[in-house]
Amino acid sequence: MRLCRVPSFETRRRGPLRVAAELLLATILAAGCNCAMAQVKAWQGGITLPTYEEGPPDPNPPFDAYETTEFNYPYTMRTSLTGTKKTHTWRALFLENEYLKCTILPDVGGHLYTCTDKLSGQSMFYANTSIKKAEIGHRGAWAGFGVEYNFPVSHNWTTLSPVDFAYSNHQDGSASVTVGNIDRPYGMQWNVELILRPGSTLLEEHVTLYNRSAVRHRFYWWDNAGVRASSIRCTMWPRMDSPTYMGGLR
Repeated sequence: MRLCRVPSFETRRRGPLRVAAELLLATILAAGCNCAMAQVKAWQGGITLPTYEEGPPDPNPPFDAYETTEFNYPYTMRTSLTGTKKTHTWRALFLENEYLKCTILPDVGGHLYTCTDKLSGQSMFYANTSIKKAEIGHRGAWAGFGVEYNFPVSHNWTTLSPVDFAYSNHQDGSASVTVGNIDRPYGMQWNVELILRPGSTLLEEHVTLYNRSAVRHRFYWWDNAGVRASSIRCTMWPRMDSPTYMGGLR
């Protein structure tokens, strides 16, 4: 990972960055116009991944009356992480058209595990070759890969737990996969619908957030997307705005 200086406004407006963007747009439009409009598919299957074992959760969930920052009741804490690795077959939902093939793991928080560009063979997001847990999540156990959905808190209670899911093949030729959950502390609900359309190089994400109670709750929504670090990636500097971990701008 390296540090790159952000081009000035004039450079961005008139320089090579604009030319590159125009070429990229032209390529995408050409691909969209020349496609065969094949049927999009959505189906359920499985994927086998090396997975680090986890001990049993703490049978006594922490009472919120004794907490000051993170509220988990009635969820148990998952902090018994081990270094033992075994092969696991996870349920997987697949979404595919002529350009993209996406894999979603409903038993691991509904993560978008990977979305592969079929023309280049490259994954858009970091497809970790194993599920190795670290004590980062709201309940403890967390793993980094693909795209994680966070609501109403960061690395939420079900980030590595089974969530609700469905998949559909639609009459217009598109297909979709939907994942979601209702949390137990607040009763807040989130749903993410991922859609692929015929002849499109875009993966659409439709998000629905719902407070099911008559009581106001604080929340935020965060798509936590991971990409593989390499020498061709850089951090842009100076930045304009950046969110802090607890919200707000600096």
